[in-house]
Amino acid sequence: MIKVGVSGLSSVKAFPAHPSLFLMSFLNGSIGVLDVIHRKMEFLSSPGHSETIFDCAFSPGNPNLLASGSYDGYVKLWNVATGE
Repeated sequence: MIKVGVSGLSSVKAFPAHPSLFLMSFLNGSIGVLDVIHRKMEFLSSPGHSETIFDCAFSPGNPNLLASGSYDGYVKLWNVATGE
């Protein structure tokens, strides 16, 4: 068991290029990247959506770029390297 945040999870996605990394979206509108081998969060955003995130994905061309879509009507792009 790994504690990954203070909010409930809404989705978990594997990253095929890096099998130890999982992209997670949380009910509070934030996203994170978990490294299951090292049992730590590699990235955890502050809440960026005002509603629940219904989907998230890694960019196939840039492993530092993530996208999240929310019931608030927005798609947000996140840069893991900069935290923005």
